[in-house]
Amino acid sequence: MNKKFLNGFLCLALAGVAVAGTTACTDSTSEYTNSGTHTLNEYYSGTFGSYWNPHDWENSLDSVPLGYTSIGLYNFEFNDDKDGYKVVPEMASADPTDVTATYKGQYNIPSTAEDGEGYAYTVTLNPDAKFDDGTAITAETYVESYKLLIDKYYNNFRSTTYETDNLQIANSKLYHYQGETSYSSVTDVYSWEGYSNYSELDSCTNATGRYFVNLSNSWGETGTEIQEVAAAAGVTDVKFYDDDAQETSADAATYVSFGTTWEVAYNAYVAVTVAAFGDAYQASAEGWAYDETFLFYTYPERDDDWFDENVGVKALDDYTLLIVSDVACSEFNFKYTLSSTWLVEPSKYVEWTTTAEDGTKTTTYNCSASTSVSYGPYKLSSLTTTGFSFEKNTNWYGYTDGEHEGEYQTDNVNYKLIDDDEVAVMSFVKGDLDELSLSSNYVDIYGNSEQATKAPQSYTMSLFNNADLSLLNALDVAGTTTNADCFSNDNFRMAISYALDRESIVNSAPGSVASGVLLNSLYISDVDNGVVYRTTDAAKAVYEGLYGEGVDDVSDIYSVSKAVEYFNAAYDELVEAGLYTAGENFVFNLGATNSTSDEYVQFKENLQTMVQSAISQSKFGSSVTFTVNWGKMGSERYNALLNGENVFSFCAWGGNTLDPYSFLQVYFTSSYNYMPAFNPSDSVTVSVNGTDVTKSYSAWYSALSSGEYGAASGTDTDTRTSILAQLELAYLKTLNVINIYSLGSTSLHSYKINYPVDEYVSVVGFGGIQYLTYNMDDDGWSAYVSDNNNQLPYAG
Repeated sequence: MNKKFLNGFLCLALAGVAVAGTTACTDSTSEYTNSGTHTLNEYYSGTFGSYWNPHDWENSLDSVPLGYTSIGLYNFEFNDDKDGYKVVPEMASADPTDVTATYKGQYNIPSTAEDGEGYAYTVTLNPDAKFDDGTAITAETYVESYKLLIDKYYNNFRSTTYETDNLQIANSKLYHYQGETSYSSVTDVYSWEGYSNYSELDSCTNATGRYFVNLSNSWGETGTEIQEVAAAAGVTDVKFYDDDAQETSADAATYVSFGTTWEVAYNAYVAVTVAAFGDAYQASAEGWAYDETFLFYTYPERDDDWFDENVGVKALDDYTLLIVSDVACSEFNFKYTLSSTWLVEPSKYVEWTTTAEDGTKTTTYNCSASTSVSYGPYKLSSLTTTGFSFEKNTNWYGYTDGEHEGEYQTDNVNYKLIDDDEVAVMSFVKGDLDELSLSSNYVDIYGNSEQATKAPQSYTMSLFNNADLSLLNALDVAGTTTNADCFSNDNFRMAISYALDRESIVNSAPGSVASGVLLNSLYISDVDNGVVYRTTDAAKAVYEGLYGEGVDDVSDIYSVSKAVEYFNAAYDELVEAGLYTAGENFVFNLGATNSTSDEYVQFKENLQTMVQSAISQSKFGSSVTFTVNWGKMGSERYNALLNGENVFSFCAWGGNTLDPYSFLQVYFTSSYNYMPAFNPSDSVTVSVNGTDVTKSYSAWYSALSSGEYGAASGTDTDTRTSILAQLELAYLKTLNVINIYSLGSTSLHSYKINYPVDEYVSVVGFGGIQYLTYNMDDDGWSAYVSDNNNQLPYAG
């Protein structure tokens, strides 16, 4: 997903949550003053990874310095009324120019493409932009930085950022993955090899010579089932392969192949799909064959000259940058994507690189105070094990260009490590901190203060579910769980959803908002007019479509009687299927990150109490116990679920609020799918302006984000919103995810600082460091604190 760095700061007392909120703010009552020194004092908890390399940062805390030391080609700022956003050039000097027609037939751009279709843009750069040592930043700096980002020997964590979303840099994958063999779609290989007929794929020397589809697709979950359906369709050349394209048995297979030539594989795919779904799917299957068929493709080795000629980032002159995408990208999405950055100082990046014997490279760029490079408003001044600080970058153009008058009043920023909530509160009350993120223990005391503000986040905490019967049964056999196989039943999982009183649960997650859907109120479905997705009629209908008539929002979901009704239905089905014996109890395990988090511990207790209350009143009449598999962090937590280690995990997806259509990537693509019982190849039918259209989930993601229904396709927003809502509902009905609440934070800010708004504004929040103003300078604040005897009335 796109990660956007706003010129703001984060109050980082996150209690183990892997995503961060924006600081609290209030109406500004002070006039801008340039007198005295103004220092912002912040804190953080957790472990700071000590690397904020824009190519390799991983978690929100690691990215904090980038909000101070870097800035994108474009920046999101308050509009004139401060009730919305506008996009302005920053490291660019003007809006991008669509030059698609100039480059059509090159860089994979269709030969029929015209200006306005969004495949190619030129960006005129700000000639005053410099690194903090005064080195000029030119178009070639961006080119060399991008080459370093996708250099396979660095294996940068963010190397795929511009290869999988709205802006997909042309030919980037071909350079990035050189020498590697991967599972690649036939449409990609067809394009990469420059073929004019799909039959030419048969002789591709970089491919395996067999065509594959995912084993656990819509035809069946096992190789035996696929063979049976294939045999009924007259398809006999069925072979099974593992991740390395080695032939193996059906039980151990990952992929299934229907032939060694495109014509045979295509016809077999269509025949087997129609045999599985029926004749009505003939036309759909013919389209799916291109979406769902893959080759094991070995990327040829590429040299620097190949990069210069073929990758879609090119310096046309010192201050003109050409950027070309493999997919159509609207101007808005282009600017949104480039409001974050891949820019580094290439010579220092290389200078601070160490090369291992096997050729792999590691750089200490932005890993210490001495190797930190800035081109934003601030630069790192110190870094220790207990904190880090920033000071103004005097070589930043914004202080003298006349475009940022009254902004960036802060001279210095100090972060210190505070892991204890009580210590943080005491430090704040003494005037040593300017922001305090309130934990559940202190919301009742300070939450109603005039200095308190709530900041919502896009991330929604959810139960990510393992509904795969075979994996659940394995947990039971291993003794890890008891009767976990019951969780494979849809009615059982729906009963759990009804049993959860979300509005009570959020009391232990300060600032959070109860939710029962994938996308919360921060997502904008019409970026030109600022329309919030959840306010549209299509999105409003999702709750009722999932939970039934009369359920208009999250407050209507909680119902013990409905939970009992669904548990009873599940009981009958499970007993009949031989999966449950009357009177037996349940033990389920839940994956979660931090056992010291009050929020997570309380959620587990709420889950236990609420589910037990409902299930005890049902035909089951038994007890349910939830154990917790603590300590899995980041991707480990998701992989543990996918590997069948847990019945469910407490996780969150979020981000990309200005493009909910592309946000579907985290649920609808194989790269991000962690739900064992869900396959992105599964089909779903959507009504598009009255016509039913059937595609796989992954194909719908592609079509809606960058394809036939994408922003650059000319499809009207109402149609795109309708498709999005239907897909959201269809996915929720699979019950692979049960949404609980959207994260948020309640914060206090000191009397020293002010912001221009009280209410959070989508994308720009409360304005961050850019709009922060002061009621007094450092000396004045010290006197004020002393006069009030270090007892400031924040509970007011």
